[in-house]
Amino acid sequence: TRRVDIFLENGSYVLQTTKHPKINVTEFLNAYPTAATVPPPAGALIDAAAPAKDRDHVKAQWGLVTLGRAEGCTVWVPVNDRNLSYQRNSFSDCTLSRLPNFGFDENTRRIVQNIDVLWLTKNVICKAFEIEATTSIYSGLLRMNDLVLAQPNIHIELYLVAAQSRRGKVRDQLCRPSFQSLAPKVLSLSFEEVDAQLKRIESLALKDGARVSGLLRGEKFELPEHAVYPTGV
Repeated sequence: TRRVDIFLENGSYVLQTTKHPKINVTEFLNAYPTAATVPPPAGALIDAAAPAKDRDHVKAQWGLVTLGRAEGCTVWVPVNDRNLSYQRNSFSDCTLSRLPNFGFDENTRRIVQNIDVLWLTKNVICKAFEIEATTSIYSGLLRMNDLVLAQPNIHIELYLVAAQSRRGKVRDQLCRPSFQSLAPKVLSLSFEEVDAQLKRIESLALKDGARVSGLLRGEKFELPEHAVYPTGV
């Protein structure tokens, strides 16, 4: 029942629970046999500064941070992700250090501050992204569903970001009875589309202060009126 925090402190991973001393757990996280360590492929784009996160997740998260800034938005990532970096680009240098006061109740604020990426315009959330790389797609949808239930009149574009190969699994999860009210409100966005738009930004060679709009267009799933809950989900 106690809260558990894991964070970086002076280059070490530290675990702490309420009313207990800090414990350095770095040696346990890194205690893999040398023979099992696979070196990154030549030309790998992921910075080694993100050892605690799935590589695809970090890459997609950085892509969304970059695209949000290109659209002129300020960007938020959860506090525990601000220590990450991609290709030596620190998340903390490009994202908000604290969320504005949106007037949300405490429950809604806790949900919002843990969403993978938020785009804000004039201190108002305009887009929210949940990234699913290796974790269950269910977890990202659950957080969005909690947000919609807590704020049913909220006007935020919701995106579930996953590899194109997992598109069918996204649809299957939306067929769950608990998510069918969320289905019309959430958009599917692929890692491949995020990468394509990043390349587009790079090709434009934007000058400082230049802005590009309409970079991301998610796909809305049209579920049948009586969606059948799939087997094996």
